[in-house]
Amino acid sequence: MKFLIQKVKNEIVYDFAFELIRSKEFYDWLGEGEFEIEYAYDFLWPKKCGEEDFRNWIPVGSVEFVSRYLLFYAPQQEHMLYPLNVPPCLFKYSGRLISNVVDPNDMVKFDLEYLKKGSTKVFRKSMYKIKSKENGLFDYDCTFKRFQGFQISEYLDDIDSEWRAFVFKHQVLYLSNYSGSSLIFPSPNTILEIVEGYKRSREAPIAYTLDLGVRKDETFVIECHRFFSCGLYGFSDYARYPKMLSQTWQEMCYIY
Repeated sequence: MKFLIQKVKNEIVYDFAFELIRSKEFYDWLGEGEFEIEYAYDFLWPKKCGEEDFRNWIPVGSVEFVSRYLLFYAPQQEHMLYPLNVPPCLFKYSGRLISNVVDPNDMVKFDLEYLKKGSTKVFRKSMYKIKSKENGLFDYDCTFKRFQGFQISEYLDDIDSEWRAFVFKHQVLYLSNYSGSSLIFPSPNTILEIVEGYKRSREAPIAYTLDLGVRKDETFVIECHRFFSCGLYGFSDYARYPKMLSQTWQEMCYIY
């Protein structure tokens, strides 16, 4: 495995990059080779990671860093950079009204149900950009034009706790609290049901994070992320973490 870690102003700034360095130390301690690390300073890649050698290196850094690397190497794979948000197969686990809006007709059912609730705000996320200035909480209106190309959902302001599950090959490896009370736990059975439902859809990535919320004793999906540029919140599986990054990159590039 060969990893290219982004440095920003000559510093390691991401927890997921720091943990990868610790993973290499673990592999070295085991006496298992085939683990290399090089550093890219901001967006300047080392010469040894030139165009002819791109497929051999796995970028580890910001969304922008990984995106630029992928699009240089495999521009036809741009769709692999689309956010997962809440996959449609998991809408029933979202705990709220939710819809992907591509054209105004997609708003009809959502509109009718939402206005019945008397709600005035919606949360929206781009369906095509992982990080977008257009994401966020907005006043709900009836023009709909500005909602096209977004996943919109009912805004919940009474979430008791939020958790991140790390999933690899359809197995939950770790669960971490990142907001709210750390003593209000999500339902293990619901988490397993969600992971199994995603697996059955045949759309689940080989590795991903599953963000979960708990409110009024209900566990629901907040969103999912493909396993790159993800905050770890204490996840530290040195043996499997590099494999999760590597196999995610292979999946994104269709390198098998």
